[in-house]
Amino acid sequence: MPKTSILYVPIGRKTFDLEAGELQRKKSSEFLHSVTANVIEPEEIITSPEDLEVFLENVNSEDIVASIYQSVTFADGEFIEALIKKVEAPVIVWSVREPSVGGRLRLNSLTGGNSTSHVLRCANHPFSFVFGNGDEAQVQKRIKIQLKVQKVIEDLKGLTIGVIGEHPPGFFFSGTDEEALQKQLGVTVKNFDLNKAFEECVKLPRERWEGAIERAEQQVIGLNRNEETVQRFAQFTTYVQEQIDAEDVSALAVRC
Repeated sequence: MPKTSILYVPIGRKTFDLEAGELQRKKSSEFLHSVTANVIEPEEIITSPEDLEVFLENVNSEDIVASIYQSVTFADGEFIEALIKKVEAPVIVWSVREPSVGGRLRLNSLTGGNSTSHVLRCANHPFSFVFGNGDEAQVQKRIKIQLKVQKVIEDLKGLTIGVIGEHPPGFFFSGTDEEALQKQLGVTVKNFDLNKAFEECVKLPRERWEGAIERAEQQVIGLNRNEETVQRFAQFTTYVQEQIDAEDVSALAVRC
C-alpha cells in the first residue's frame, strides 16, 4: 500500500517563549492541512523526548511519506533521534523566524534546526531544510515541492518495469543493474522471454485477440483485418497485455 500521511512534529523547550512558538505552530498546522487532509500531529508543542516517544507510540510509521520536524524553539538532538528510531521516512527540518529583533532570543529556532540537521547528517538519514514562517509564500512553495518529491519517490517504490527479451550482444547501454535499481529507487524489473511470447501468443483462442484488431481498425486507415501480420499483431499484443495485467506491470520495454 502506498504511504499517504505526513507527520508534523513541532518541538520546543519550556525555557523559551512557548506562547510565541504556539502561534507559529498553529500557522504551520493550518498550512499543512491546506496541502493534504492526511496530517498526523500533536495538539500542542512537544517539550520533552519522553512526550515525543509517547506520541509516536500511536503513529503508524508504515503510512508516513515524510516527517516535518519543526524546531519551534531550540531543542537538543534527543528529539530527532527519537523520531528517526520510530519513523524511517525522510525528514523536512523546519526552523521559524524570531518574533522580534534585539535582546534575548525568544525561540532560537534556527540553532535548533542546525543541531537537528547535524544529527540527521551524521545518521545518514535523508533530510532537507526550510527556514521561515508558515504563512510565507516561499516557505509554502518549498515544502509543497519537497512533499511532491517524496510522493514521486514513494510511487517509484511500487513501480514494476516489464522487459520482454534481452538486449543484443554488446548493447550494454540497453541493459540495467536490477539490484541497484531496486536498492536506490525501489523499482522492480520483471523479465519476460520474447521467444516464449511469440510461441504462446498464437495459441490464444480467436475470441481473446479479436478485440485488439477492432481497436486497431479505429486508429489505422485501410487496415486489412484478414492479413496474417495484422492477426499476429493482435495475438502478440493481447498476450503481452495479459502478462502486464497478471504481473501488475507499470511500464514495458520490448527488445527492438
